[in-house]
Amino acid sequence: MLTSIWKRMCVVLLVVGALSASACDLILLVLTVSNDSPVDVCELYVSSSASSSWGSNELYSGAVLSTGETFDILMVSGTYDLKFVDCMGTEGTIMGVDLYDDTSVSYQY
Repeated sequence: MLTSIWKRMCVVLLVVGALSASACDLILLVLTVSNDSPVDVCELYVSSSASSSWGSNELYSGAVLSTGETFDILMVSGTYDLKFVDCMGTEGTIMGVDLYDDTSVSYQY
């Protein structure tokens, strides 16, 4: 679903001249993250495995990824690391996620 939304947005942005055709050729993939831990996650960071920094929180301001819930992120292909921070501040990571097709990962505390 997110990929089809990107395609529609791409067409609109092409028409108004705000995006080049080569940018629309990027293959966007869906990374589905499920919280299979017993605690709620209040922060989720994703970075390229080659990067030394995490960037910004992928969860919307004030959003919580509750136990059993999933969250979809549109990404370009590559290898990524994920950092989860529960609502008490405890961190966990999943390293080296290869994203070359739509992919699902499960966070387990």
